Amino acid sequence: MYQKAEKLSQIQNAFNPNPLESKEELKEFYLKTSEARTGDKYSDFVETTLQELSNSTEVYQHKLFIGHPG
Repeated sequence: MYQKAEKLSQIQNAFNPNPLESKEELKEFYLKTSEARTGDKYSDFVETTLQELSNSTEVYQHKLFIGHPG
């Protein structure tokens, strides 16, 4: 069974592109993401970022957006 990484130096050992094989592995690695997808916690992130960019006239800003679109 694979272990979750607790430090950055452990990430390579925790990575495995294969599906989880047992209920224990699923419990260990499962993260509830519904709040990030549907909650108010991140709902105004894009609007806030666009406002910051439009208000910034003297400093160059670079932002990278990555992740699943849905």
